[in-house]
Amino acid sequence: MPPLRDTADTGRGINAGLNQDAPISRLPPEILSKIFICYAQTTKGATVGWPALTHICHYWREVALASPLLWTKIHVSNHPNTEPVASYIERSAEMPLSVRVRVETEPYTDSIHMILPELRRARKLHIMALIPILELLETHLQPSAPLLKSLVIFKTDVKFDFKLSIFNNCRMPALDRLSLIYVPLEWSTVVFPPSLTDLHIEAGRWYSSELNTSITDMVRVIQGLPLLKRLALSHVLKPVENGETEPILPVSLCQLEFIRINAPVSTCLRLLDHLTFPPSTALVCQFMGNIDPSLLGPLRSRLQALLAANRIDYISISTSVEFVARSSEPSSPDRLCFSLSMEGNILEGLFTHIPLPDVSELVVERAINTSDTKTEWIQLSQRLPNVDTLMFRSISPDALCLLAPIIPPEQSTGEPFYLFPKLRRVLLESLDSQGRSWSHSSDLHGEEPFIAALRSRKARGCGIKTVEVKQCSSICAEDIKVAEVYVDVKWDGIMKTVEDN
Repeated sequence: MPPLRDTADTGRGINAGLNQDAPISRLPPEILSKIFICYAQTTKGATVGWPALTHICHYWREVALASPLLWTKIHVSNHPNTEPVASYIERSAEMPLSVRVRVETEPYTDSIHMILPELRRARKLHIMALIPILELLETHLQPSAPLLKSLVIFKTDVKFDFKLSIFNNCRMPALDRLSLIYVPLEWSTVVFPPSLTDLHIEAGRWYSSELNTSITDMVRVIQGLPLLKRLALSHVLKPVENGETEPILPVSLCQLEFIRINAPVSTCLRLLDHLTFPPSTALVCQFMGNIDPSLLGPLRSRLQALLAANRIDYISISTSVEFVARSSEPSSPDRLCFSLSMEGNILEGLFTHIPLPDVSELVVERAINTSDTKTEWIQLSQRLPNVDTLMFRSISPDALCLLAPIIPPEQSTGEPFYLFPKLRRVLLESLDSQGRSWSHSSDLHGEEPFIAALRSRKARGCGIKTVEVKQCSSICAEDIKVAEVYVDVKWDGIMKTVEDN
């Protein structure tokens, strides 16, 4: 019997011969190289380890090692094995690099020092690290980074005795995307590259006092960025004190497509006073703290101007309110026009006075407290006369009161009326019926309220045509039969089982 070593060598020889005869082995090197590059770009997890394809055969390995583009994605960490980083640097030749540095603990390995001289050819640079690594970055970064297009810096420690100053010391003429998370800056002097089209700055709600800046300094920074298309500011603006004012410095952002501001409402409105941008710009406001009633007027005016310039036909209400202009072309995406989230009631005194005649679809994804906010919901619904599709998702059945006839107050005159007179389609998804059944009413004097609403609407000529029921586990086949007397029902058949109890 031959030794095991000889057997293994024989097996490898057979495999090598089979590989040489395989059709893919006859591909020209330039085509095989492109296949390798596509594989490397689409495979997740291929960080610092050599791609497995380099170990298939000698021919594949030769092609891979001679393809610098295959080695341009370099990941640096505290791993003690520095050989992969060194190999990637060598094999990438002088090609532009995509570098990801993640060092959140000490000690720092030689991988950090290996990559620093190569940052001059970085096209993408993502750093998630402690302050000492950021200080190394500032020390070793060249006076110019001509290839750098995307820069993300995430400071992972909670020390603030450091101010990042690379933007004043290094030219980045090609930079178009910048994201700074928990990074202290000298806001009074910082100047970002005017080539930026995407700027994201996040201070974090818990660290904002150490990281935030005044509206005046932020406006000065934005003024130097005429090409901005996307702007996101999270907890980075100092709250505006009552009575505090500053001269309006108009800044025109003609190419802006999206802006998101996370700040107290007064601060957000004050910043918007400085900025002008196209009506097509998507505006997302995430307000912190309770709303001062005196600010509802300016906020409503800003919202009305925005909605007047866009044909809003879709509204979604949950923890936020989203106004969407849907595209008439199947291949074109819908366009978000305005989104607002705040602490407290988002309806009262704000949306109840804004006409929205073009809205044809309304999505409600939160419970309606009929004792506290039913009046506001009714007022809002009356401003949506052309809604033909209404969706309730993950709410209590109390919300279905909007389908029932509305009884005028005793002191007023008039017949009961119905909200959404053109409503034809209702979607119920993940409805929490709280033990109620459509087929068995808890009301001794009549039907279950939802079934009663379907019947009365049909009798009054504003009947609903279709009800779609999805993932409502408490709905049973008997309930569906009761509803089918008045509407067409599309039901996914999901019912509550014994195991669900």
